[in-house]
Amino acid sequence: AIQQTAQHTQRGRGRPKGVGSGASDGVMNGARSDTDCEKVGVESDRDSAAASAAAPAATSTVAEVLRVQFLATRVPVANCELCTFVVLRNAKGDTRGAARHGPNPDGSAQICYRWVRVQRLLKCASHGCVRSATMQFVPLYLAHGLSLAANARGNSANGISGEQNGLGFKSRSAHAFEPTLFCGAEHLQRGWPKLREATRVQWESLAEQGRPDRSFDDALEQVAQLEQNDPCFVLPRENERSYEVISRNSTYAPTAEDVGSTLYLLVQHVESASRTSAGLELLRAEVGQALDADVLARSAWATAESDVVIPFPEPPAPRVELSLEGSMSVRGRSGRANGRATGALYAMTFNVLAEIYSSAMQRPQSLADWAFAWPFRAKCLLRELAQYDADVVCLQELQADHYEALLPALTALGYGFSFKAKTREDMGTAGRIDGCATLYKSSRFRKLDEITVEFDAVALLLFDDQRCTSQDLGESSRAIQARKRLTHGNVALLQLLEERSSRRRLLLANTHLFWDPHYAEVKLAQALSLMRVIERRCGDAAVLIGADLNSTPDSAVYELLSSGAVTSRHAELQKGAGKALKAEIVAAVEPLEHNLELASAYAAVQGEEPAFTNYTPTFQGTLDYIWYSARHFRAVSCFAVPSEGELFDADDSSNPLVHPHGNKRGVPVRGLPNVQWPSDHLPMVAQLEFISERGLQ
Repeated sequence: AIQQTAQHTQRGRGRPKGVGSGASDGVMNGARSDTDCEKVGVESDRDSAAASAAAPAATSTVAEVLRVQFLATRVPVANCELCTFVVLRNAKGDTRGAARHGPNPDGSAQICYRWVRVQRLLKCASHGCVRSATMQFVPLYLAHGLSLAANARGNSANGISGEQNGLGFKSRSAHAFEPTLFCGAEHLQRGWPKLREATRVQWESLAEQGRPDRSFDDALEQVAQLEQNDPCFVLPRENERSYEVISRNSTYAPTAEDVGSTLYLLVQHVESASRTSAGLELLRAEVGQALDADVLARSAWATAESDVVIPFPEPPAPRVELSLEGSMSVRGRSGRANGRATGALYAMTFNVLAEIYSSAMQRPQSLADWAFAWPFRAKCLLRELAQYDADVVCLQELQADHYEALLPALTALGYGFSFKAKTREDMGTAGRIDGCATLYKSSRFRKLDEITVEFDAVALLLFDDQRCTSQDLGESSRAIQARKRLTHGNVALLQLLEERSSRRRLLLANTHLFWDPHYAEVKLAQALSLMRVIERRCGDAAVLIGADLNSTPDSAVYELLSSGAVTSRHAELQKGAGKALKAEIVAAVEPLEHNLELASAYAAVQGEEPAFTNYTPTFQGTLDYIWYSARHFRAVSCFAVPSEGELFDADDSSNPLVHPHGNKRGVPVRGLPNVQWPSDHLPMVAQLEFISERGLQ
């Protein structure tokens, strides 16, 4: 009955005509399309576009904004910047869209922005929900009101005047009994047992007072009825709105004060902003100024309406720090405040999941789009960096444009930094290419040198033009195929650091090897190339490697790093087709050995590698490692990888921030990222300690 009557719910009342669509009508994950964005006070975008197409471009004499929309998600999260896209038509009739439009030739802004907070009086009573109410359970609402009226008529503190109307009583304030208000049928169903019992108690109490206007059964019978004159789930009055200007900037990050509200973004070119009196009033509006709905409706500014602003989710529980001596502690490391032994060093490696790879097809089905959007995940990344406060950090899969945007925050955390992008073309606009970012505490270390390794360039050296143009056609063909098979744009970034206090030197290497499990020999060639560069450049410095090797502990790459050598007959190198070509690549990088004496921090502390460091709906396994030169360091502790229960213990069905979906069989599909963990990989953090003076120069 609840599901049926929900179809009759009155929604979106109180909205100024022509402004957006009711955010309370949307779903929590913001799944509605960006076509909900429309121009205020004029025809829809589709009609406007048709009219524009019908008229010659030369007739346009005034530049104007045709459309604005939110990118990635319509659900704002507190403290996370909203990404927008503006379509502009200039005075010549040319149309272009961009996330950022530059200034006029004289340096003045050509686009005017107004962010407006839209607050609603009534909110959903479901625990943790910040959405506005669209329905009310009338039987309990009536019983409560009649009970109050019987005991204290005219009690204005509760909004009851005692004057009766068709709903049983007249309320000065429709939220006189908030526990009966809900954002939709789902949350009402969740509270149904308590609602039913509360209704029974209220009606029995009325009967005891001699006011049995209706029986309990009669009241509940309304639930199964669809009477227009006495609906069961419709608010007895409209959910009023207020409008306040909160920013005039092109971007905006919602604050805690915005939680529970929706946001309007109104945009117009400066030449068209004041073409109506309402538009002029909006142009002159200052931050903090209240606006009438009529001004928004008649402004002729392009408008996008967000969904409800939600609070930033709570962080995950602190991870357990395991010690080599067998002790453990459960805490989020606050770094310097804890104190540390002389020579102790915290290292972190983390594949942060580049936005260019995080398509909707890769997103776990239970994850809302706002939690998958980079602005939210970037805040989570900064939280992880601040929590562990590592001395050195190796980040993989960080986009170049995101790296640039993070620099002020990284500086505030006390880091020096470097970045090396992969050697391939940007995926779309400039900066949409991922790479490796290396961070170091500038108060502890100074950078002496930086070395970059481009594995594609190594492939050209292994299979040079002479081999590829050999008169032996067979050899030439294989060389060309081998070069192509080895070329994927992967890189490594090395930094030679010197500790300011002790003058010890540390060679810090950061890399992300090729991903494909069918290319074991390619990953082996990349790993060997990195080992040889380190051997040539480290001298007597300590060596530390943070890497996503895309290789599990049973792989040829892992055996190479852990034991110092691997045989060409390794089982992984014998799998799949093209064995002759694979053998030629392996032969080209022989000998398959190094003399760095490396050890894995997690294996040293735990006795084995974690069960997984990468968790997606289709793959769970260990790919991320912290390696160190055993001649210079010993592993002291590491932060344990959370169990599956700790990663996914929060029941999505009871989480107001996440709407779960299942696969074709209706089974929930679990995977990272989620609202607490911002990547499909987990941050790996270990404490190391210098054990000799061989790192001194």
